[in-house]
Amino acid sequence: AFPKMNSSLNNTNPKKNEHVNVTMNVSEEAEGGLSNCQLVINQTGVNQFFNQTISGTSVQCSFNFTVSLSRGGTINVTRRVNDTSNNINETSTVLEVANSLPTIDAFQPTSASPEFNITNAAINLTFNVTHSTDPDGDTIKIEWVFEGTLQTVTNQNFSKVFDTTSATPFNVTANLSDGFGNVQQEWSVSIISSAGGG
Repeated sequence: AFPKMNSSLNNTNPKKNEHVNVTMNVSEEAEGGLSNCQLVINQTGVNQFFNQTISGTSVQCSFNFTVSLSRGGTINVTRRVNDTSNNINETSTVLEVANSLPTIDAFQPTSASPEFNITNAAINLTFNVTHSTDPDGDTIKIEWVFEGTLQTVTNQNFSKVFDTTSATPFNVTANLSDGFGNVQQEWSVSIISSAGGG
């Protein structure tokens, strides 16, 4: 009889540099038992082999690998189990590498709901986002939206003069896109007037 195998992957839509854990629950009813679990990964045109020597009639094997391909790449994941009579059970899965969204490393103001006191007629506030290099090599585009209106600024900094005549809060959004997906940092800005002692 051939050995039985029930396998699972914890991540079937991986991104570049992510880890994928592979679990294989294997069993053998025939006398002699199990001998080897094997994982074969092909993501560069060359097979990479992971082996685990086993024994007995019921074993769980675990492996993990790191995704080295960028968005759109394909990875062949083959799981095999052998018994002591060299009967083999094999199953394969093809994974497609997903897009890695832009990553915002830091932003200013650090509060998503900042409050500012105006002691004069107005205050000039600067908003800033910094991001990592895109793992897939895509160019990151930054767009700023103020109160629902797209601004002309496309760099990491956006400045706006706030005064005491408009109702608050003001909404400011930084939208970072790699052309395939986007992330946002949003602020709801409250202006508190202390001008004229009030």
